[in-house]
Amino acid sequence: MTHSYDPLDTPSQVKITIFTDPYCTWCWGSEPALGKIRETYHDQVSFQNVMGGLVKDLAQFHDPANNIGGDQVFEQVAAHWKDASSRHRMPVDERVFFDTKGTYRSTHPACSSIGAIGGSAAGSPASMTKRTTP
Repeated sequence: MTHSYDPLDTPSQVKITIFTDPYCTWCWGSEPALGKIRETYHDQVSFQNVMGGLVKDLAQFHDPANNIGGDQVFEQVAAHWKDASSRHRMPVDERVFFDTKGTYRSTHPACSSIGAIGGSAAGSPASMTKRTTP
């Protein structure tokens, strides 16, 4: 049996699943590329946003590849954000980790909040975070 390619048999839309977290600097850094995909392909692409919950407990978080973990975790994450920003060229304010030191422990509440306001609706979680961040 021979199969031939028929472009009319292809799905009308490609679905892209985005696994993200409002505190993930690399997720934020991917926003221009995702925007370019939206701009270029319009109705041919749809997005499903899945909030990840990157860090359950910052006190127990270790990222050996980026030298993050231990007593200086806030300072290390801030330095990581600054370095990542220089690579992906999206602005970040790493001072948030100094401002929240002692009160911030998990990304899970932020993920739940984004989900509650429509994390699976149109728009990316990063764009929702921009709108919800004071």
